[in-house]
Amino acid sequence: LVSVPGTGDGELALEVRRDGALTLILNDVVARVARADRLGARLMARLMDFGVDRPAVPRIVKRVLVGDKRALASQFRAWAADPALRRIIPSHGEIIDHPAPALEALADGLAG
Repeated sequence: LVSVPGTGDGELALEVRRDGALTLILNDVVARVARADRLGARLMARLMDFGVDRPAVPRIVKRVLVGDKRALASQFRAWAADPALRRIIPSHGEIIDHPAPALEALADGLAG
């Protein structure tokens, strides 16, 4: 269990290492709600930027939870660089398999 840099200890991540593979279990810092089936759910997921088209750091999380975007971007890049990384299980949405490119894109979005 680790505190996610850039969130002022407001976000924790569980790093599960087993059989040479790393799975990240994240709370609010990454979302991927691609299968919002009902109109209201789709609308809410898009308005809040809960990763309908691709994994995302939700807008409300950026505003309220992330105090240091560069530190969070650096953590995303560190996870992406770990050759053992296989998947992310976000609290909000579907499992993200092969997540390194998504984490790199999220880091670029925070830094830019």
